[in-house]
Amino acid sequence: MAARMNDAPVDVSWVSGTGRFDLTFVRPAGARTDPSAVLASRTCTACGATYRSEFAVACSHCGAERPLPWGLWRLAQNTPVE
Repeated sequence: MAARMNDAPVDVSWVSGTGRFDLTFVRPAGARTDPSAVLASRTCTACGATYRSEFAVACSHCGAERPLPWGLWRLAQNTPVE
């Protein structure tokens, strides 16, 4: 695993069940990580209903979008490693 700071992309080497991949994650310059983001809420902030799954991205009761714990990070590249 390797990381480059100062708003440059972060490179991550990852091993899956079907092979090894180098993953590159990016986020907008100036974005900062909220340390409490890993403590994702289990209830909807709009209506108070409990999410049916940890993987739910929207409330099944009112349809409100769930804040994602990974914030603005996005997978930019997935390269197989031999």
